[in-house]
Amino acid sequence: MLTDKAIHKDDMENRYWITADLRGQSLFSHLDSNYDIEDILRKHKVLRKNQYTDSEYCQFWAYFSTKKVAENFIKRYNEFIKKFTI
Repeated sequence: MLTDKAIHKDDMENRYWITADLRGQSLFSHLDSNYDIEDILRKHKVLRKNQYTDSEYCQFWAYFSTKKVAENFIKRYNEFIKKFTI
């Protein structure tokens, strides 16, 4: 699960970002990289088409125009995790 504490503000770029190694979630533990997780999140519309990401093998990165957009992502992400975690 992600919390609002995961949201960081980039004052230089005037945007918000979230980063985490999402492979630690039991739902994603079988995946090799955060690239694979990003693909799943896009497929299930947890990540929107226009949301910029810069994920790496060992780290998920997503950027948001406002804090509210980041909070909405966290809400969708947590709902997705709850839906598929037993």
